[in-house]
Amino acid sequence: MKLLYVNPQSYNNLSKYDDGFLSELTGWDCHYACSILLDQDLPAKIVVHKVFKYNGIPSRIRRAASYAVSLVQVFRISRRIKPDIIHVQWVKVPVIDFAFLYFLRRVTSTKLVLTAHNVVPHDQRDQSHYWLGRIYALVDCVVVHEPQSGTEIEERFGIGGAKIKTIRHGLIPLKESGRRKFASEIKDFFKKGEVNFLFFGRGNRYKGIDILVSAWMKMPTVDRSRARLLIVGKLDPTVRGDVLERLGDQESCLVIDEFVSEVDLFEAVHGTDAMVFPYRQISQSGALLSTLDTRKPVIVSRCNGLIEPLSVGDIGWSYDGSDNELSHLISNLINDRSLLHRKAEDSEAWQRVFEYYSWATIGHDIRAAYERIARGL
Repeated sequence: MKLLYVNPQSYNNLSKYDDGFLSELTGWDCHYACSILLDQDLPAKIVVHKVFKYNGIPSRIRRAASYAVSLVQVFRISRRIKPDIIHVQWVKVPVIDFAFLYFLRRVTSTKLVLTAHNVVPHDQRDQSHYWLGRIYALVDCVVVHEPQSGTEIEERFGIGGAKIKTIRHGLIPLKESGRRKFASEIKDFFKKGEVNFLFFGRGNRYKGIDILVSAWMKMPTVDRSRARLLIVGKLDPTVRGDVLERLGDQESCLVIDEFVSEVDLFEAVHGTDAMVFPYRQISQSGALLSTLDTRKPVIVSRCNGLIEPLSVGDIGWSYDGSDNELSHLISNLINDRSLLHRKAEDSEAWQRVFEYYSWATIGHDIRAAYERIARGL
């Protein structure tokens, strides 16, 4: 079986995902069309084609033009190697991506697969997404990470359920790599708290950063004084002012308003007692899956992609998405730290989670799905 795997965003966690995914295709002839920013060492059997160069180009028009040129290169690669399957991981410019896939459909017999990491782009759920819908209709298979995303694609875009396949997202552990900038500050900050909580990632509305801030400020002052909340990640301009204004003078909070190196993030995750994911919506969270191997209990809103690990093992808590319930939950954990300890020390629960999200386990589903797609089933 010959595969052309296409990821224009192959760096950071996204390249780790690709490594885990492709590493399970032993015996396959795998070609990987990726970014020049690729930062992962893939197995030697993978043939790497660094074609995407659009990242870092300031002009939106020039960035789109560069992206289109790269897709032309991908087309040329496909004509040369004649893959059985072309699997695209991300849609970056839907109208251009549709033209690329439509042209492939017209001139080749290759099966086309798209992973819908998110049903639609974050913070754009109220838009029609005409071209994305046409892409879903065009490809032979749409891969989702959890069943509810498949249901949403069926209902929103009228896509037949037989075209949609669920393949779980595997673990993508953090590494101690990059330049230390905030590690010492993070360590010193956490030393001041009896119980430490961490939110990391892009701070914006869909990830519920405003809900977390509101929940923290609703807690009794005595509870806040005993605990520490660390927020790591670039804040979106739409929420930055409010977050910094409400938390800026709180000794219990530290906001690092920038993208940090992986080694700094590693320090933050390993130093906390619990991770907080107060998202309003998500199909699957790479942030969550990059922390599970640390055995840190998680607090998640009841979004489908977030609560799935809790259904596999009792490794944390879910709440209804409101700031009131989140505030009450965090206060309970501050006042009874044994709750956190029991979750962290439940080895059987964590082992079930590790096995469920291991690439070795998921690899069986990957191979089976590709074989069915290649046979037109």
